[in-house]
Amino acid sequence: PVQALLMHILLIEDEAELAATLKSALQRERYVVDVANTLALAREAALCGLHDLVLLDRTLPDGDGLALISLLRERNPGVPIIVLSALGQLP
Repeated sequence: PVQALLMHILLIEDEAELAATLKSALQRERYVVDVANTLALAREAALCGLHDLVLLDRTLPDGDGLALISLLRERNPGVPIIVLSALGQLP
């Protein structure tokens, strides 16, 4: 049988329990998941590797996750980015 290509996901989420739950669920589906819990770590991850999908939390301890979108797009044009937010409304 042909080995399927692995999809690499960058999960940017500071809430540890939610990040662990999402990572576990995605890994069960055979995705490779890198987790960053701050903007600084997410910047590093964006600079170091290419991901096939980014799950991006809005509210991180060191700033708004939306600030990463331009860097993510610069390093990996066209990468799908799904923004996760517990905010009641977007600006």
